[in-house]
Amino acid sequence: MKRILRVYYQINQKHTAMRKTLLIILSLFISYSTVQAQSSWFVIPSNTLKVLYNVDYYDANNGLLVGEAGKVMRTTNAGASWYATNFNFDYYLLDLCYASANVVYVSGLWGKVCKSTDGGESWMDVNQSATNNTLYGISFVNENTGYAAGQYGTIIKTTDGGQSWVRQFGPTWWDLFDCHFFDANNGLTCGSGGRIQRTTNGGADWFDAPSPYKFEDYWDMDFAGNTGYIVGSNGILIKSTNAGISWSPKTSDIGVQLNGVAAINSSHAVAVGNAGTIILSSNGGDSWHFQTNPAFNITLYGVDFNGQGIGTAIGGSGMILRTSNAVGVEPISSNVPDRFTLGQNYPNPFNPSTKIQFNIPKASFVSMKIYDMLGREVENLVNEQLSPGSYEVEWNAKSLQSGVYFYKLSADGFTEVRKMTLVK
Repeated sequence: MKRILRVYYQINQKHTAMRKTLLIILSLFISYSTVQAQSSWFVIPSNTLKVLYNVDYYDANNGLLVGEAGKVMRTTNAGASWYATNFNFDYYLLDLCYASANVVYVSGLWGKVCKSTDGGESWMDVNQSATNNTLYGISFVNENTGYAAGQYGTIIKTTDGGQSWVRQFGPTWWDLFDCHFFDANNGLTCGSGGRIQRTTNGGADWFDAPSPYKFEDYWDMDFAGNTGYIVGSNGILIKSTNAGISWSPKTSDIGVQLNGVAAINSSHAVAVGNAGTIILSSNGGDSWHFQTNPAFNITLYGVDFNGQGIGTAIGGSGMILRTSNAVGVEPISSNVPDRFTLGQNYPNPFNPSTKIQFNIPKASFVSMKIYDMLGREVENLVNEQLSPGSYEVEWNAKSLQSGVYFYKLSADGFTEVRKMTLVK
């Protein structure tokens, strides 16, 4: 997952951006300070003040993050703790990508690409002077074949594990801030000026893809299967459901620059940005809700999830945040219930958050949707395969008006509906 700070590109914009978002930061502070005790994200000690730019999980337990001045940190316990690895280069590292459990690549300023063959414990420099331009994004489809994209439209490719790189040429000289490849042939880049580029033949040819915004900067992209998101300046969010062939705008209504995004599954995604912004969508990007966290004054640059609902967000001043329930569903017991049940939400009435518990006696695809009095769906809280057990999901109705709402649980032929009341 690519959550990237474009160091030199943004440095001249920093003070302007801060002025533009001052009022937004203050409003976020007011709203966050009233609910910090209910935060779903909490701080993990990093023992560093270096800016952290990108984080990536390989599996449920193993992940890496990178940052300025050659900072590389690793977790082997799902982000509960992180330790510094043996990275001997004083490079600004902006992105990373697992090619396999042991082989990892990182990219950064001055065209640097480094490689690890032991899961991130030690590193070697593998860029053979293909470019001196900053490489903001890197994507590998296997241990040998990968791509990096960056400054001035730079795209480079390797097919021998980084021993050699070939320069590719697309239709733009604008900076490219991220890249993502589905396989050796099909991939995307995104960048400044609302540019999205595609290739279907391994980069031999690149062409512009339709883009909803022509005057915004696209900072980061991420996919879960064919469903993907791009985030950028001024709270821009766009979505694709066909592997990047076409894109549609999704409104976040925040106006704060978004620097990183994680597509968790087809319905859930999390984006992070300036002023400690963390927003969650549980309905495929149709609506987004703030996630409270104790770092409202820290710019966040990257976010990723481990495939089992645990997420890590990183940013300035060595900030590492962790959540175990950002996707909303949290197991509360592994005991197998004897039947499907849907509990009454609590508290009820509520303002603006409430919790709902339910029991699943066997592995099932579970759906829980929220409807208003007119029967219109307002949110899809749960839309995933769950193991047997007891679960709890939290719903935040901050953006909705007072009134009666209904929540419906559907799983393996079972359906139940209950009523709840929002009072503001």
